[in-house]
Amino acid sequence: MSTRWDVLPQSPFDHEAPPPRRPPMRRWWLGWAQLLCAWVLCMLLCANIALVLAGA
Repeated sequence: MSTRWDVLPQSPFDHEAPPPRRPPMRRWWLGWAQLLCAWVLCMLLCANIALVLAGA
């Protein structure tokens, strides 16, 4: 006769976790290109605001 401990589901913590996957290598310049584009957009927005305020 089996004990009641035999019918309990196995804990997910009993086995070892698989090794973490390394994220795919991204090109190093993508972050810098995104930063540059954000900076250019910000400068255009600031110049637009300055032109509107100067004309008012």
